[in-house]
Amino acid sequence: MTQQEMQRLQLAWDRAIEAGLMEDGTDVNYRVIPDGSVLSDAIGADGQLLVDGRELTGQWAAELRRTKPAFAGLVDNFEQISSRWTKLSAMGACGHSPARPAVRPGAAFGL
Repeated sequence: MTQQEMQRLQLAWDRAIEAGLMEDGTDVNYRVIPDGSVLSDAIGADGQLLVDGRELTGQWAAELRRTKPAFAGLVDNFEQISSRWTKLSAMGACGHSPARPAVRPGAAFGL
């Protein structure tokens, strides 16, 4: 893994944070192979799969397979899995009752 590649990925993840795709970069996974190639991924704020700092779309997956052929199988796997996910923003209300208000400690004893 070259210093230049790590800087490129750091900038990509910084842009993802600035765009609101994720809260911070602490949960980014880096996959490195012996030739120094790296592929990074994380789950975004809306539950979407992000790869190298961008949401994994069909177009981005195709570009990754073209530019990082050693990771093509992993990108295929990511694409299949994420195509079955529902973003958090697309989910309806859960239907549970609202949480009860907190009870003061000792309230049951009249304190």
